[in-house]
Order: sequence, then structure tokens, then C-alpha cells
Amino acid sequence: MRHIILLISSIFLFFCSCNGGGGGSFEPCKGVTCSGHGECQVIGGSAVCVCEDNYVALGLSCIPADSGVEVEEDEGYEDIVIENDQEDMNTEDENGEVPQDNFYRSLAIGDVNNDGYNELVLGDVLGKMVVVYKINTDGSEQELNRLFFNESPQSLAIGDVDNDTYNELIVGTSNSDDGGYVYVGSLSGVNFEQNWVSPIIKSFRWSKELSIGDSDMDGFKEIAVGVSWYGRYLIVYEWNGVGFDLKFLDRIGSDVDSVLFCNLDQDANDELLVGTACWNDYSTRVYDNVEDSLSLVFHQSGGITDVAAGDVNGDGLFEIISFQGTRCGVAGKGLIIVYDSYFNLISSKEVISGNDFRLSGDVGDLDNDGKDDIVSVEWFSNIENGSLSLRVFSFSNGTLNELFSTSSNSNFDGIKIGDVDNDGTNEIVAVTGGKYQIINIGK
Repeated sequence: MRHIILLISSIFLFFCSCNGGGGGSFEPCKGVTCSGHGECQVIGGSAVCVCEDNYVALGLSCIPADSGVEVEEDEGYEDIVIENDQEDMNTEDENGEVPQDNFYRSLAIGDVNNDGYNELVLGDVLGKMVVVYKINTDGSEQELNRLFFNESPQSLAIGDVDNDTYNELIVGTSNSDDGGYVYVGSLSGVNFEQNWVSPIIKSFRWSKELSIGDSDMDGFKEIAVGVSWYGRYLIVYEWNGVGFDLKFLDRIGSDVDSVLFCNLDQDANDELLVGTACWNDYSTRVYDNVEDSLSLVFHQSGGITDVAAGDVNGDGLFEIISFQGTRCGVAGKGLIIVYDSYFNLISSKEVISGNDFRLSGDVGDLDNDGKDDIVSVEWFSNIENGSLSLRVFSFSNGTLNELFSTSSNSNFDGIKIGDVDNDGTNEIVAVTGGKYQIINIGK
């Protein structure tokens, strides 16, 4: 097995000026249905739900007035304000060019432009844009799109959320404490065609705070959103045929650092996996559909938690992988914990010790052996030794065995496993130091 590491610098080819218009123009009420119990109106530049009698506005949804849900502005639920100012959306300099000091913090792999091939999608927090690449089998890149937003893209997902058989791009944005939004749209040529935008979200910070699934198998896809700052809640929106309604809200009170829809036990519906962190929960959570509502069915405390899932033992069911760190004053160890699809602990391995760090990762088959591998990466609040590790593990006979490791002088902000170059074998793509790194271990 040979190991190939490609470090791709932030060098771009500038195409025609039409790429600069990737953001498109925003329509505040586009795709907003107010849950079918009100009307979206643009008032003072803001999208506002004017609700029917006995309903009240929660962001851009209308919920029953007697639902018991309290709407508090400091939790991030306020009417959305969209600036329809194309110049404000583009981060061009005085010469009309986009600065090249790009800094990537999030990524997704998938067929985002519906051409039958996977693309690499990266969120640039400095340029406030999403960049789409075609990656060739020799590791070279071809830039396809630049999509500009008012806020910095912090989290990305790709999937068919509106049942039209075409994939959409979901972008979670934040401008630090000011918050941001969830944008749902599709690529139309070099442009981002917005289909829907959420109420304000306060705020995104990590790469794995969006996921697409169907928890009740009613044929309408859902978007799970983890809020890891200020509001600190879990929220799920569901497609209603023309837009998205609020389906579920859990005010956890801790950072929701990762969310993942996954059919763990191969039944009729997806479960929702959640990893929480600061300030009080620190747990692995699983929500399942119980009597047509998402309910918490598994809750295991630990360190600050990032979740993933896959079939690591080849039994045809998905295992839960919990990556645990020690930020926010939580003492402990950097652990990778494996639970089976029925929530039994089947393996645990310490991979790092120290204080104030995150351990995160992804799961996927890297060598086409029919079993998924586990990849872990590190993020430290204060980098002392200048070396952070990416490790690859296989699972055999109840034990995690390290297959490969490499290091970076910068924090790993994002990690994803997928066939990014369309050669039939999955690669690891990591975001570190504002750049992306492709690692092939199965070739």
C-alpha cells in the first residue's frame, strides 16, 4: 500500500468576470411558506411571517400560539434581513479582483453541479465565498465556481433536499458573533440560485454542523442544523414541497458541534446523531422517530464530542463513532469510542492526551475492502508543539488499529472521506492551515 499526500496551495486561475457574480441576487421571501399558516411579507428589507390567528412567528415559521415554545432574541430567532446589494456580497478589491489569501475552514464532497461526477466544495471564510473544484486523478485542480455570500461559510452539505432528483448545495454561514444563515440553492452555470434561506442562526463555527436526511421516511427531506455559539441548540427543518418548515427544536444549552443523519440499523428511517461540547452537556446523542416526533433515545456523556458513523466491522449495520476531546475546561483524554447500532460500547482507544483540544473525524472505506475506516484529526486552542496529527484506523476483533498517520503544523478545521477524483477509490480530504490536503492510502 503506498501513501500519496498532495498539499494544494491557494492558487487560483481567474476566469471571465461572470464568475464574480456567483452569489446571485437574494429574494427574502423566496421559498418561505410560514409553515402554511401565514404569509411572508418583505417589510423594511426583511422577510417577516404575518401569521394567522392563534399562530405566532418563530423566525420564518408560524407555530401554534399554545405550543409552549418561547422565542427569545438572544437565542437567534429574529426576522431575517437580506441585503440585496451585489457589491456588498463580492469581496473584490479596487481593481475588481478577488483577493487570493483564501482561508478554507469547511468542505464537502459530492456531485454539486449534477454532471455525474463528484466535486470538491470548500468554504473560504476570508473571501466569504464557496469555491467548487474538479479534482483530476493526478491531483491537479480545475476551478469551476466561486459563490459569494454576505457572511463567511462555516459548514457545507450536498444532497437532494427537495426531491427533484438533483443535488442542492446547503451553506451555513456566520460572521462571528453576528450570526448568519442556512442557504439552500443549486448551481446554475457559475451562479448560485437561491431556493431558500433560514431565519438567522447564531452561530456556526465548525465544518460538520449541517446534515441531510429523512427521520420519518415521509418522503420529505430534512436539514439538521447544529448551533455551536450563543443559542446552542439543535434545529431541524423539513421540506414541505415549496420551502422548509421548522420540524424540531432542542434547546440543549451546549455547543452542537456536529450533526449526522444516518440509518444506523437499516430500518425504514434515519436516526440523527449529534455531538455536543461547551458548556454543560458534552455528549454523544442519538434522536429517533418515535410516534412521528424526534425523541432522544441515546445520551452518553464524555468529552467535547464530534460524531460520525459507518460500517467499520462489516456486519451490514452502521456503528457510531464518537471522537472526544477536552476543551472548555473538561479534563480527560482524546478518545475514539465505537458503539454498535444498538448503542452498546464495543471499543475505545486513547489517541492523544493534553488540554484544550478537539478531536474530530470521518468514516469511510479507503481501501475497498468492504469495511469502513476511521480517520481522526486534531485541533488545539493553543498549538504548542507545532505538530497536529491525522490518523487512520481500521477496526478488527474489537480493536482499533492504526494504519497510517501524518502531521500538520496547523489545526485541522475539516475532514471528509469521499471519491473526490472519481477514480473509484475514496480519498481523505483535510482542511488545515487554510489549504486543503488530499491523502490516498488505498493506492
